[in-house]
Amino acid sequence: MSSGRESPILVFVAEGAALVWSARDSRRLREELRLCGSPVGALVRQPRQNGRLGLPLRLLPEEARYLAESGQGLLLRRHAGSQLPEGVGAAAPHHETLRRSHAEQRQLALQEKRRLLQALGERIRHGREAKRKRRQEGGEG
Repeated sequence: MSSGRESPILVFVAEGAALVWSARDSRRLREELRLCGSPVGALVRQPRQNGRLGLPLRLLPEEARYLAESGQGLLLRRHAGSQLPEGVGAAAPHHETLRRSHAEQRQLALQEKRRLLQALGERIRHGREAKRKRRQEGGEG
């Protein structure tokens, strides 16, 4: 259970959605507070997949209110030009992780495409030769 000295769970509120971006906080929500939320994040290469959703964790309004009222969560609303509270620098490392993940996903997708083209290369070559023959036969007849 919570020791009471733990820092509050950071809940970022944007456009009516209460989101928890920290894996540690998400785990704490589930294990200690028995609040589940809904994972809503997606992988770069599979944006429409539904089987493997991840962070951020979207909380119901009731869950976010409970966290705020019980003092176990801190609701953060960011307005244009406003600064986050001191010690809340999780956004920069998260964005860097997203950037690296995106670059890695792009590289993997490119490698996968190359492998596919190599595997299909022979078939493509035969198709081009057959098309060339059909054009030559059609032009002569």
